[in-house]
Amino acid sequence: MVFEVLSPSDTPRRRASKLAAYAAVTSIQSVVLVRQDRRSVTVHRRNPEGGLSALTCTDAVDLPETGVTLSFETIYDDMPLA
Repeated sequence: MVFEVLSPSDTPRRRASKLAAYAAVTSIQSVVLVRQDRRSVTVHRRNPEGGLSALTCTDAVDLPETGVTLSFETIYDDMPLA
């Protein structure tokens, strides 16, 4: 599992490039991208075809791989939004 806090300078093209690199590593089963300029978290999970499928979370991030669910309040506590 990879967690990445995106910087405000991350462009969609750069995020796509990073996701492609993560998808190429078959041992990575999920990638969690956390925006710091707004309350937005996207989880990309390995699909049966071997790629990564995106799920945009709305108020909590469910991580059944670890048995943890993180609320947005927990994720964004003490994080000033840009």
